[in-house]
Amino acid sequence: MAKLLIKGEKVMLGKTSASFNSLELNFTYHFTPETKGLVDLFLFVLEADSNLNSQEIVFYNNPQSTGHGISYREKLRETTEEKSYQIELHKISDQVQKLVLGLAVNQQLLTEAEAEAVNYQWSFCEKISRQELFQIKEKVSPQADKSILIGEIYQYKEMWKFNTILHPSHLGLMGLVKSLYGVEI
Repeated sequence: MAKLLIKGEKVMLGKTSASFNSLELNFTYHFTPETKGLVDLFLFVLEADSNLNSQEIVFYNNPQSTGHGISYREKLRETTEEKSYQIELHKISDQVQKLVLGLAVNQQLLTEAEAEAVNYQWSFCEKISRQELFQIKEKVSPQADKSILIGEIYQYKEMWKFNTILHPSHLGLMGLVKSLYGVEI
């Protein structure tokens, strides 16, 4: 069983010098008719100069990064929505400071009735061996949270690491990333 991460916890993902270092980040939530399509995922590529290129935000409308080895896909099942990122860490440019993972609530789908909290799970796997490295299990309160910053993948010395942030916000995801990282978009 993989380790269950909590807010503030950091884990090592692998050496930056590895010639092949691939991750698969799987997101799952069970939906009701009221919560179907309620959650959207985003992965922001932050460059070392604190710039955020809008072409490097990887999500359903832009499922591939340009030259950083990051791709996105999703599957809709009968009562489960599955979304995933494939990240080739060995293809990430030295100019990249962080990969920031976020979740946004589709406010247009909220009804006047109080939407229930949505439980979700992240599973981080080593792509080749399919070994699960760790999990995150949380919930989003659609009426209170417009977005949640899940965590960040970053380089520290000669290692790739993941920092569990789990920061909910009433701001939209772009506003949250801008306020926490001071980036220019």
